[in-house]
Amino acid sequence: MKNKHCKYCGELLETEKEINRGFCDICKERKEAISDVVDRRSINVELKAFDHFAHDGDFIEITEWTNGEGVDLIISEREKEKYIPLTWGQLEALVNVAHKLVIINNYNDDEEE
Repeated sequence: MKNKHCKYCGELLETEKEINRGFCDICKERKEAISDVVDRRSINVELKAFDHFAHDGDFIEITEWTNGEGVDLIISEREKEKYIPLTWGQLEALVNVAHKLVIINNYNDDEEE
């Protein structure tokens, strides 16, 4: 019988299970780990709808961490990305202070009229 090799890493397949599957146990574990990442929840929006300084293709994306304890915030502007990891508490605080800032700005705009 000809030696069979893993289709991902090229290592020699040792067990009948690996040979039938076509890849080694190590790559099986890696493949399962990668599939967990694909199942994370993610939301993105185009920045142009919210920011008059934004260009076509600029966006914000929030992706939930695999362990569920927070999110990754990505701001992509003119093909440059800013990456900000936040716990849920940090995100809640950010939303809270941003909301207060919007209220203050709206109040100040009303007073100027």
